[in-house]
Formats: sequence, structure tokens, C-alpha cells
Amino acid sequence: MAVKPSVLRFSIDLQNYDRPFVVNVKQGTNKTKLVITILDGGAPYLFEEDAQVTFTQVTPDKNIVAAICTIEDNLIILTLPDDSTAEEGESDCEFTLTDSDNNAITLPHITLYTHKSLLHEYASTAIHSDSFNVLTAATTAALTARKQAEEAAEQANDISEELTQKLAAGEFNGKSAYEIAKENGFSGSEEDWLKARNPSVDGHTLILPYVELGE
Repeated sequence: MAVKPSVLRFSIDLQNYDRPFVVNVKQGTNKTKLVITILDGGAPYLFEEDAQVTFTQVTPDKNIVAAICTIEDNLIILTLPDDSTAEEGESDCEFTLTDSDNNAITLPHITLYTHKSLLHEYASTAIHSDSFNVLTAATTAALTARKQAEEAAEQANDISEELTQKLAAGEFNGKSAYEIAKENGFSGSEEDWLKARNPSVDGHTLILPYVELGE
């Protein structure tokens, strides 16, 4: 059975990075894909239409591996070349962004560790960076809050629609408090009832809530 290619995702903020990014992969792993979200001060980085990103790696045996990356929105996507994971050890990697005027920006370096064996649980979280962990937690919290807000709004809309339908069907045409009072022995008029519910004390009227009671 073919092994499903690994996809490693992490983020780089061009305005806020102070620690190295570390990627752990298994030696000889083919088709490992890196998906890097590029931010600029917390906001998505806007690539120019003709921008190009190149990947360069110095392997443990001092060979040079290079590749062209794919750009999608503010994502840099790279499938690691086979030579990237051929040798066990530590590699220094960099991504260089070149714009339409051939101005080059080197992104923060990434250290690639190639291991003879790598536990699946470890490989699934192979990117280690304090900035990435904080960003991931914040993103997860934001997405959760957004989902909860959308669910609450949907529920409120459903309730509002249901109440509107019941109101149109006359389901809320219950007896007023005055009608219930009449049934329970109150003999005055509705005006008397209102005065009784809003008594005066030293010339000041005490306003009590007036509600419609259901059947």
C-alpha cells in the first residue's frame, strides 16, 4: 500500500520572528510537502503577481538542493525534492522571494532535521516554533469563536422565524392580566385595574410591569 505523503504546515511572520523554525522528517521520505503561511505583522502577506519563491538547501553532506515553490494566495507550497531527505542529519534551508523588479527578500531560515526513524505522532507535529504554536492556538480559538457565533446567529434566526409563525397563527393570543383578574373576582374596570397595579405613594406613581399571560 502506498504511503500517503506528509503535509507539514506552519506560519512565518516577516515582522515577528525571533526563533529558528525546525522541521523534522524521516530519512528517505518522498513527496513531503511544506505549506507555509506568510504573514506581515499578523496580516496575510500580499505576493506580487509575478513574484517567485525559490528553495535552497545545504544538505548534511554539503550538497546544494534547489527548487521552485508554488505560490497560492499568501501560501508558499513546496514538495521537498528527493535529495532533501536522502541523508541523515541537519540541513540549513532558506526561501528567497523575488519580485518583478528582481528585488530579493530572504525569509527566515529553516533547519531541516532528517532522522532514520520518526514516530508518526512526532511527525504529525514536526514543526516546532513558539511563534507557530501561539499562532496556531490563536487561530484555533478565533475559528472556534466564529463557528460558535455563526451557530448562535443561526439558532436565533430559527427561533425568530418560529415565533413569527406562531404569532401569525394566533398562538400568542392569550388572556391579559386584567381578564385573568376579572375571572378571579376583580370587579372594576380595566382603568381601575391599571390604577390598582400602579398605586400612588405620596403622590408618586409606582410603575409595575404589565405583561400578557399565555393560556
